Amino acid sequence: MIKTKYGLLFGSFICVNALAAPLQDIYFEHKDWATACDNTGTCRVVGYHHENEDENLVSVLFTRQAGSQQISGELTWLSEKNMGNPQNIHLLIDHQIIGKIPFKQGDSVPLSPSHTAAIIAATKGRGVVHIRVGKNVFVLSNAGAAAAWLKADEFQQFGKLKPQPKPLIKPAKTLSGSLKISSAEQNAIRQLLRGKINNDTCHELHESSHPVSLYRLNAQNVLAETECWRGAYNVGYAYAVLDNSRRQIHQIPTTDGSDYAKGVISNYHKSRGMGDCWSGAEYVWNGRRFVQTSAHTTGMCRGFAGGAWHLPTFVSDVK
Repeated sequence: MIKTKYGLLFGSFICVNALAAPLQDIYFEHKDWATACDNTGTCRVVGYHHENEDENLVSVLFTRQAGSQQISGELTWLSEKNMGNPQNIHLLIDHQIIGKIPFKQGDSVPLSPSHTAAIIAATKGRGVVHIRVGKNVFVLSNAGAAAAWLKADEFQQFGKLKPQPKPLIKPAKTLSGSLKISSAEQNAIRQLLRGKINNDTCHELHESSHPVSLYRLNAQNVLAETECWRGAYNVGYAYAVLDNSRRQIHQIPTTDGSDYAKGVISNYHKSRGMGDCWSGAEYVWNGRRFVQTSAHTTGMCRGFAGGAWHLPTFVSDVK
């Protein structure tokens, strides 16, 4: 099944051309491969073992910036079997050793330009790619690779897309600490939020009376936090910027929040119970409103604890 997500990027953008719209990120999955392209035009293409493999797990990450033909590659693997103490990792294509990669302990190893090119060519076609680490053999699937690369090519306009600047976001200092709030005030804020956020988005807000927390942002604004929704593996909090009267909502930065601290709202959610695939985002207070500063995914759910990779879909400079 093909899955594509297009993200609407918002915040403080500095455009080279006043008529140019900010670049929209994408995240795309097809079979055993995925593509994540961010707002600067950089694309990351990842491939995995076959979906039914649950012992010898392997993944590759390829990164290509907008306007460039150069592609960097990385390799990672995971196995419960004893791999011994190998000196090298052997790369095989169509059962022939085409090169050795120095073995090192860690999350991933870099691939040389020649190994990167060979793996891409093989997986785009019908080549069989094996990674041999000690006595263990890892099989990299080519199912979906061609579609993943086509999506990256389309996004980067087949090499014509120029690199886009990162949005520059200046954070503002916030006042520390939470505010005391009575039960009556909490109920009034819940009612205010219910009038702005529907039940489909925030069922916990409408169907329960979870506590409301308040944080001082500056002399004019406070931030309200309360549980919005609850799923099998995650909880999402709604955040709202209120005026001092606490009767007017200036902004609802997110209804998927996980945490707030020192002017930063963060969210991080896993896609299934074992926690091998995550997504997240951050929003920073700039003195007037919260602005999105980052978004990422860890890719497909393929058995790597915490996800195999960090794949940004939105980046910025916060300073």
